Amino acid sequence: MIRDEGVLAMEDRDTQFRGNVEPPRRPRPSAGRVLGGLLLGLVIAAALAGALLLGRPALDVERQHTPQAPEAAHEG
Repeated sequence: MIRDEGVLAMEDRDTQFRGNVEPPRRPRPSAGRVLGGLLLGLVIAAALAGALLLGRPALDVERQHTPQAPEAAHEG
């Protein structure tokens, strides 16, 4: 089966322009979405800072408290 020259020319033209097509642009995020993302970032940063501040005494090596043995164990 032999194809017509016109059909082959149309196929070549279609493949030529297919790579030049740009996808549609994304719509700009709304102010609410931007503020929501900013708020989420601030909450995560505050949580990390709070965890660091609350965990800092447990990580302090110089003032580490060693438990004392009960007096009954010394008398034995």
